[in-house]
Amino acid sequence: MAILQVRDFPDGLYDALTAYAHNENRSISQQTIYFLKRDLDIDSSQQLRRKQALNRMIAYAAPLGQGESTAAELIREDRGR
Repeated sequence: MAILQVRDFPDGLYDALTAYAHNENRSISQQTIYFLKRDLDIDSSQQLRRKQALNRMIAYAAPLGQGESTAAELIREDRGR
């Protein structure tokens, strides 16, 4: 695996990176890799698969048509029995 060294890294940015890493229970290296992958869109294939799955679920969902009851109306009707 390659090694990356960054010179003249701003102190404020390093402090923010350290805080993010601490809050996410990651090392500074792990947090840096996470940010780079996310912002360089390296894991876009996973995101694409999730979006496609969500779109398939939305397509299967039956749209609420005219005269059909909502879930809340069905619950109210059932409680009235």
